[in-house]
Amino acid sequence: MIKKIGLFAGVVGVAALLVVAIMQPRQESASTDSTPSHPEIQAYQFELNSSGSLNSGAIMSALFNSPVNAPLQRIEENISGIIVLQHTDAQPTKRIAYLKMLKGTDPEIAMELAKAVLVEKTNNGAWQLDETEFTYSEPQRDLLLNLFSKLQVVRDDESASIWQTTEQDNVGFYHATYKQEDAKHLERIKTDYLQGQTRSQTMFDLPNSILSLKESVDQITLNVHTTLVDSVVSTQRIEIQQGSERVMELTQHITLTATRVDKKLEHSISMDELRAQYQQPQRAQHASQRKQALSFDSNSDIVTWFSKAIIADEDQAIEQLTAWFRENPEQVRALIEYMNTHLAEISDEVDLRLWYAMTESGTVEAQQAFADAMSKNEFDLLIRTRAIVYSHDFVRPTQGLIDGLWWVYEHKANDGSQDEKELSSMALYALGSLINANEVDEQIQHSLSKAMLRRLDTANTEEQASEVLIALSNSRMPRFIETFEQYTVNKSDRVVASAFESLANLELPDATDALVDKLDSVESESLRENATKSLVNAVPTEKSIQWASSRLNLTQNVSEQGNLIQYLGKYSSDYPEAEKSLQQLLKQPNLTLQQKRLIYRYVAPRQ
Repeated sequence: MIKKIGLFAGVVGVAALLVVAIMQPRQESASTDSTPSHPEIQAYQFELNSSGSLNSGAIMSALFNSPVNAPLQRIEENISGIIVLQHTDAQPTKRIAYLKMLKGTDPEIAMELAKAVLVEKTNNGAWQLDETEFTYSEPQRDLLLNLFSKLQVVRDDESASIWQTTEQDNVGFYHATYKQEDAKHLERIKTDYLQGQTRSQTMFDLPNSILSLKESVDQITLNVHTTLVDSVVSTQRIEIQQGSERVMELTQHITLTATRVDKKLEHSISMDELRAQYQQPQRAQHASQRKQALSFDSNSDIVTWFSKAIIADEDQAIEQLTAWFRENPEQVRALIEYMNTHLAEISDEVDLRLWYAMTESGTVEAQQAFADAMSKNEFDLLIRTRAIVYSHDFVRPTQGLIDGLWWVYEHKANDGSQDEKELSSMALYALGSLINANEVDEQIQHSLSKAMLRRLDTANTEEQASEVLIALSNSRMPRFIETFEQYTVNKSDRVVASAFESLANLELPDATDALVDKLDSVESESLRENATKSLVNAVPTEKSIQWASSRLNLTQNVSEQGNLIQYLGKYSSDYPEAEKSLQQLLKQPNLTLQQKRLIYRYVAPRQ
């Protein structure tokens, strides 16, 4: 489920709101002996969407050798960003790889993923993580092995048009068959994973567990001038069984597209800096240092200390700096001002964690510093964006923070600049989230809700009304269901579509039931397409599954049918009626190959 926070950030993963910061181009930093000034750079925009279910009861039963009842857990993950590959001067076959503009993962995991890694391209085209010198975390290995397995084209014979390989991804080793369609296009089909060669973490350390590859197809486009991969579109569906129990089913869609990077504006990483990220000094040597009270003479000292401290013990460093900000709340403002003038000197890894620590401090002074940073033009667009994005995470928002966000929302909407309009939208979405912050004051909650509803009623344009509806859905509060229902009937198709989307975004069973009730009265074909697209992101109920199953047999609209297939498919393992509806649809003689392939992502054809 997407929790709207604007163009630049944010989705909800499996458990909660996950907000990460945004990368904008930085000023060029001065080159040093250890840092190449303009390394050669490749970059790929990627999106990774996963959906499925996890049978936690089966896992616990097998591990504890005793029956355990536990509900099925839904798997929903949507991650996007840019993966950058920077050449190293000394090692031509190796690249320093790192992630930019990462959206859709927990802030703490995002900070872990911000660390650069060393990869090597072998003679036959395979990408490998270089683990001879560095030890990477599981989140790093999992995401990067997955992405690099898509970017590689493994071949020993350049003249062959069809060839077989053995390769590795984040699941394990697998067999693949390549088909060269023309000079630019390849198809890679995984045929099977090598049993016994999959990672134990993937198999949940379960004895006698079996992984089945149901489908895996990659469509690869090459740059004929450079022989590098231009784009990849990948679909994969796997199942894991332990005995007769299905432990997990997972469908994953990945796209990677080459994108241009302005080398002069990229923060280059030297091998010395890379090594520093993974050096783990003996913790005993730092025990006494960690217990000492922090004391800084300047903001530069904070950044310098923090850069080293997160290498020694990241959690401890963040905890210490958060506590220091609580004891010295006025220093949040001073540090933000310092960061504003020294953007190019602070690495992404440090920068993300500094914002996290400032937000975690949660003080009145910190929130006022954020409010000022987001609303004053003297601050860089990156700083203003970060201040808005991280404001979602204040658990006890102050009136000062609310006023700052509201000012940005009102004053930047009509500024003329696209960047300023984006800031306005982001501020509105943050306000919607803060309505239901964990420790929000009841008076603030009431007044903010009232102000946003009033703005909805007095919206001058369909764009304004639509944005307020989506922002209110960020609250996840059932009190807004009735409001959203009212706006499913409106002269503006855009407003109606946003009302349906808002009902889905609430992630509440009552909201889902309200959504399908209102769907019955929608006559416009295009509106019904949009509404059923929103339904795909709604939590399932018995009523919604029954409605979708019935509607699937009635509609002849291909787009609407596709939306319903996705919704029923996502929950086919939890609701027998959903799987039955898809199996019945497969029997129809006029189904297109595309529709059949979509259904096969979720259910296997019956013999």
